Amino acid sequence: MGNFGFLKKIDSDLYKIADEAEKLYRDEYFDQCITQTRKFGENVCRNMLEDDCSSDDTFDNLITKLKDMSTGSDMEKEFIEDLYFIKKEGNKSAHGKNSKNSGMTALECLKRVFELSISYSVQKKGASKNLLRKDYDINLLILDKKMPKKRLVDEYLERSDYGKKPEKPQKKNQHTKTKPRKDDYEEQPSKTFKKGLSFKYKFVIFSFLFLCLLIIFFFIISL
Repeated sequence: MGNFGFLKKIDSDLYKIADEAEKLYRDEYFDQCITQTRKFGENVCRNMLEDDCSSDDTFDNLITKLKDMSTGSDMEKEFIEDLYFIKKEGNKSAHGKNSKNSGMTALECLKRVFELSISYSVQKKGASKNLLRKDYDINLLILDKKMPKKRLVDEYLERSDYGKKPEKPQKKNQHTKTKPRKDDYEEQPSKTFKKGLSFKYKFVIFSFLFLCLLIIFFFIISL
């Protein structure tokens, strides 16, 4: 419901404008949010003045008329100051002249619209003065519902890796033989050898046999 739920029964049209401004802020459309708060300020002025204003009156004229009709009370002074602030920032936003801090400006505009809503409800609509005790709730703006405030330590733990269980190291299977890498073949000397006699021994045997054959051959010839 946001921060402006109390306004829904008091003035549904103003409630829709204020509620839309909060939704725009929530979706990070800050410039559009500021423009929407300006629309709220102009409409609340017309509601305050009623027949004392015309459709041709500009926002400046409306604020001037309210200022002229003021009795000088602190609530009325704050009401006028909030209207001037919203008008100024709304004009900047409409002409694309807002700074990089438009998010903070939009939030300030929403807070001032909230104060305008309470003053309007109490002064013009005769609502309970208990509304004057209400403060703008950032949690309602962001979450759109009441949430218990978290401790800073809880928020820190959520954003960090502290407290997470470490992953268990995988146990090596001692019975499973792994294939040796190529490097292992190159680094380790070969443990196998070819079966049979070496070339050196084969040459000696062959020479001996050849010599024996020659002797036999010459012996046969000499007979």
